[in-house]
Amino acid sequence: MNNTSPLLITNPGESDRMEEKAVSLIYAAHRRGSVNKSMQLKKMRYTELTLLLSGNMEYGNENESFPLAPGDVLFLKQGSMRRRSQGRCVSDYVSFNFHLKRNFDFPPVIRGGVTPQIRTFLAALDNVLALEHRENSHEMIEGLILLILLSLEDELRQTRVHPLVLTIQQYLYQHLSEKITLADVAEHCFFSPAYCDNLFKAQTGKSIIDYLIDRRVEQAKPLLVQGVYSIGRIGRMTGFQDANYFSRQFKKRTGLTPTEYRRTFLVP
Repeated sequence: MNNTSPLLITNPGESDRMEEKAVSLIYAAHRRGSVNKSMQLKKMRYTELTLLLSGNMEYGNENESFPLAPGDVLFLKQGSMRRRSQGRCVSDYVSFNFHLKRNFDFPPVIRGGVTPQIRTFLAALDNVLALEHRENSHEMIEGLILLILLSLEDELRQTRVHPLVLTIQQYLYQHLSEKITLADVAEHCFFSPAYCDNLFKAQTGKSIIDYLIDRRVEQAKPLLVQGVYSIGRIGRMTGFQDANYFSRQFKKRTGLTPTEYRRTFLVP
């Protein structure tokens, strides 16, 4: 079932007034239960902010891919290049297109950026989208976008993630379905394995391999719920070459085996 909230498009006749605002809305939507479609490489004429709540998505530019996991935020500035790969499973995400007067110095992907505070803003957004025809609905959404951006800015300022940690995270996401060792990560980053792992654990609270397995389990969840692929194939799709190892790691993190997790979502 595709449960999609209403879309909002700005009135082209308001262009003069839009110049004065910090955020000028073009489009907003909360899409649930849909498989996102591919987008060809194209230069952005606006800023995009997408917050992934469940499922997975993959964006990119000319040279890089930006796979998103649940809780990640995509921020693409006006003038940058964007493409999107065809989705593999249903997703739940919120997306905004807008013109932005103020500069926010964000990376393209903010890992784990959907904080509890931002989820509160998204709940408020759903209420506004349900009242799309209200006279001030656009202004209310523009205000929520600005609150989300300021919250992200504050979160990034507090965490001060080391650039090497961001590089490691990006490498893991780009090769999530492949065999990855600590030595592979270190070779990619030009630092020793011990230094990479120690710094990563100090900043994230997890070793590189534990973090990798966590992300693989999160990627497997929507594929299990979708019910299209076998357990073994889902394990291989998410980087687990051994089905028993996949089952053990999945249960360790969720309390359920992949089969048990799938059954909890089956309709009687």
